[in-house]
Amino acid sequence: MTRELTAYEVLQVQETACAEVIEAAWKALMRQVHPDVNPGAGPAAAQALNWAREQLRDPERRARYDAALRQSRMAFAFSTGSSVTLGWWR
Repeated sequence: MTRELTAYEVLQVQETACAEVIEAAWKALMRQVHPDVNPGAGPAAAQALNWAREQLRDPERRARYDAALRQSRMAFAFSTGSSVTLGWWR
């Protein structure tokens, strides 16, 4: 079973990355995979980078994305019986 990468993983940044770091990561990775620059890369990598950037570039959209990501992780942890550390619980 494979899982989908998060927007943070696609852009290879920490979840605490600021907007400037996210934009710089997007630009650097896009230079490597853009079909006009690297025809062998194909469009899928560029599309994934654009999707990730769209999730994280607007603060409100990023907040919704982060909330959905946390909810997904919690649901997965509970469904698999994994222990979950809640930051507010400590």
